[in-house]
Amino acid sequence: MRGLQALLIAGFFASCFNAPSVLGQPSKVDSMTYGLYRKGCAAYFKGDVKGAVGWFHQCLDREKKSPSLSKDDFFVLINWLGSGYGAMQKLDSAEQVFRYGVMKDPTVPMTYYNLACTYSERNNLDSCLAFLRATYKYKANWDKHETFPDPMKDDEFKRFLDNKRFVDAVAAMKR
Repeated sequence: MRGLQALLIAGFFASCFNAPSVLGQPSKVDSMTYGLYRKGCAAYFKGDVKGAVGWFHQCLDREKKSPSLSKDDFFVLINWLGSGYGAMQKLDSAEQVFRYGVMKDPTVPMTYYNLACTYSERNNLDSCLAFLRATYKYKANWDKHETFPDPMKDDEFKRFLDNKRFVDAVAAMKR
C-alpha cells in the first residue's frame, strides 16, 4: 500500500509522539497500550513494517479488551496496522483490521479508503468502488489538516485507470 504510506506519515506523525488526547474517551490511557502504540509508530517511521505490525497487533489486542486510546490514536492504529498488513500482502488480515475500524465508527473515511485500496490489490473493482463511495460519503469527516486523496492519482488504483467504469465512477463521486 505504497500510495497511502506518505499520506499516513504526513498526517499522523504528531499523533504518535505527542501526549495522548482523551477527550470523549475513557479517562485514563493505559500506559502499556500506549507504549505498544508508540513502539509501533517508531518502527513504522524507521521503515520496519513487520516490526510495526507486531507492536500494533499487540496494541489492538489490548485495546479490544480495554479501550483507552483517543479516537485519533485508535484510528492511526487501525489504519497503520491494516496498511502494514497490506504492505506485507496479508490482505485478509488488512481487511479484518479495517472492518473492525468501520465497526467501531462507520463515519471515518480513511478506513473506507484503506478498504478500497485492499480490494484494489485483490483486483476486485466492485468492492473497491463500493468502499470509495463510502469514503466520499464521509468526506466531510476527513481530517482538515490532511489532503483528501484522489484515487485517480493514487498508485493503489493504477490497475483501474484504464477502466472506463472506474474512471466514470470516480468522476461521479467527485461531483
